[in-house]
Amino acid sequence: MKLPADPNRLPPAPTQAMLNAFGKPIWIYDPGLHRISAASPSGAKLWRAESIEELASRDLGPLSPAVIARLAAYGRAIDRGEKIYEQWTLYPKGTPVTIDCTCTGVQTLAGTVAMLVEGTEPTPTEVDNSRLVEALRHDPAPVLLFSWPDGANLLSNPAAHSLFEAAPSLDTLFADGEAPARIRQGSTADTPVAGENRVCTHGGMRIAAWRAARGLDPVTGGEMVAVTLLDVTDVRADTLARLENLSRAVDAAQDGIALTDPAGNFTYMNPAHLRMFGFNRLEEAIGLPWTALYGEVERGRFLREVFPNLTAPGCQWRGNADGVAVDGTVVRQEVSLTIREDGGILCATRDIGRRLEAEAHRRQLEVELAQVQKTEAVGQLVGGLAHDVNNLLLAMMSTASGLAANPTLERVKVGCERIAHAGTQAARIVRRMLDFVRRQEGPPSVKDLRGVLSRAGDLMSALLFRRVQFELILGAEPLPALIREEQVVQILLNLAANARDAVGPDGGLLRVSLGLADTEACAMRVGRGPLPHRPTVEILVVDNGPGIPAEVMGRLFEPYFTTKPAGLGTGLGLSTSASIVEAFGGRIEGWNTGNGAAFRVLLPRAEMPAMPRVLVAHPEPEMAALVARVLELEGFAVVAAEGARAALEQLLSEPARYQLVLAELDAPTLGGEALMAALKEADVRVPVLLTTPGRASRLAMPAGASRLRTPFTASELLAAARLALGLPAD
Repeated sequence: MKLPADPNRLPPAPTQAMLNAFGKPIWIYDPGLHRISAASPSGAKLWRAESIEELASRDLGPLSPAVIARLAAYGRAIDRGEKIYEQWTLYPKGTPVTIDCTCTGVQTLAGTVAMLVEGTEPTPTEVDNSRLVEALRHDPAPVLLFSWPDGANLLSNPAAHSLFEAAPSLDTLFADGEAPARIRQGSTADTPVAGENRVCTHGGMRIAAWRAARGLDPVTGGEMVAVTLLDVTDVRADTLARLENLSRAVDAAQDGIALTDPAGNFTYMNPAHLRMFGFNRLEEAIGLPWTALYGEVERGRFLREVFPNLTAPGCQWRGNADGVAVDGTVVRQEVSLTIREDGGILCATRDIGRRLEAEAHRRQLEVELAQVQKTEAVGQLVGGLAHDVNNLLLAMMSTASGLAANPTLERVKVGCERIAHAGTQAARIVRRMLDFVRRQEGPPSVKDLRGVLSRAGDLMSALLFRRVQFELILGAEPLPALIREEQVVQILLNLAANARDAVGPDGGLLRVSLGLADTEACAMRVGRGPLPHRPTVEILVVDNGPGIPAEVMGRLFEPYFTTKPAGLGTGLGLSTSASIVEAFGGRIEGWNTGNGAAFRVLLPRAEMPAMPRVLVAHPEPEMAALVARVLELEGFAVVAAEGARAALEQLLSEPARYQLVLAELDAPTLGGEALMAALKEADVRVPVLLTTPGRASRLAMPAGASRLRTPFTASELLAAARLALGLPAD
């Protein structure tokens, strides 16, 4: 440091003996030698020196450009005879010490100018400010302090020094003027501003996320702004790469993806969405409202039912909708809508037109395959029916021949009864087969499986011929399931035909039973369909044949697989049966019992709807029991009365208990006309079903009663009962 113009006006430097008398930190710094030439004991202690001599031997250089500039400013102040008051952070042996310093110029014995530094402990606020500066010094993030509002650089921490060759001003920190303008316009002491801009460093252009906040300069008390930088170049490059990959994935997606703004206008469509609606270029779709892609009906449905539920970001709706392409064709879609943060909509769509057509085609194929298998079952059924009907025809013909040879009155009477009985049996068998063949497939309905199996029993028995003993075991309790009856009968006929072929010409046993199922899985059983998770009804079909060969077991339910000779099997029976059971939510299984083969059909148990209570007043006990059995197997509640008079007494005593009365028109004790008159007189309104012989009756049908001609089948009885009750035909 050069001498002032008049060095004699500088006081001489105090001697070491004088310094020893001071209790506060004092030292003499020679800027030319970068050394402390003398110090008070407190000064030596501040500098972490073991002795005055050890402190004087330290070389405090080299100096940074900033320190050199500050020393030059101190020299000019001393030259003017000024004192310097500053707060310094010193680093004796690497340990920071903050202290308030008063500096004056003194003249050494060698005639040079030195600084006499007198230290004073800073106030708590000054300490806090110093600690803040020290924290900034060690902050790994670049931090720069600028004066306000000119933006001159006041301080750059070491992390910032490592980025820039020279300390930048606020206006030269960023590669464009947007960030400085935002900082000047938006930052306050309470409201920091933030952004992301390019920064030119000595290592090249980088992208920095920045945050700026206003405050007070602890040195001058004026305003300053602190800017913190975070290098996000690599993060943004990685994000951009991931976004590009995501964009390529979205563009390559088979599903349509579109975005709208909060007003509902399209801002983006991927190629799949463009193709779906017939657009050639993205520009054709951008700006269109979503309503342009939907007809009036769908627009109204979305506005009424969908959008009111999409109230916040993240809310979703999924469903099907019919869009309208550019050329006017219908676009059948599966749609997912999600509300975005800005209030726009993310729309993901899938064209399901082909899938729906394929499903319809598959259902049609299933119907056709089921019909093929049904036709096969009918063909096998005809053989059994022909045998039974031929026997009945033979009995009728032989009886007629006997009557023709010797037509006595008694023989004619007995012969006519035999012919009538045989004809009734033949008609019942033929009607049961026709019911099965003609029945049209309707929607599933809840049926008591006891009735279904009872009605199927006649057909199964005919299908088995005489060589196979047939047992049908039904429980006492209703076991309802949601089914189509004709399809369950089809499954039973298929299983019966397979059992008949398995036991061979020597005959055997087939047992069909109904009950609640054990749904535990068994490794020995091969099956198709899920195990129901609720109470389950089981139809078990067991034979005593040779069983299922091991090489066949794995292909049991495979379509077109058959072990029968050519022309005797299509291979569709078990496959079709499995498809039917799966459609009912059930499962079919097959296994070997060790004494034959077993199949079981598992169906979820349904709730039986409340069925009407029927009062049966038929005078013949056998006929009354048969009618009651048929109705009970269908789920009706049946009460049998001992004749028409007993039935009338029950009706008059409990008129609200019964919903249907079944009686005989020609009953000897109380005919149908008298019964209807008694009910009318007592003002008891209940449907009445009267049985009448097939031949002309001598009595007219009373007004208000329904007719059931005898002989009748179970199906005819049920149909007449439903008609009298006003129930839909089944």
